[in-house]
Amino acid sequence: MEDNSSEEDTTATVKDADLLPLYNVQQKETVDDVDINPELSEVQRAELKPLLREYTQIFSDVPTVTRRYISEVGRKSIL
Repeated sequence: MEDNSSEEDTTATVKDADLLPLYNVQQKETVDDVDINPELSEVQRAELKPLLREYTQIFSDVPTVTRRYISEVGRKSIL
């Protein structure tokens, strides 16, 4: 049996955005959205809030680049 269907050009243009999930560039969450453990005392919560504000850039849903890193390279000697 022969396949008599006509061959069609099945190539299509696909946008990169359709292939790759892109990250947020607009911040939607802030340090105010951090859930603080309800089991902490009021004193502990009061101490924690200024600390969260000091490191606001960490508590963001927008990815960033860091210049700080720690690298450990393991060596294995082969005798």
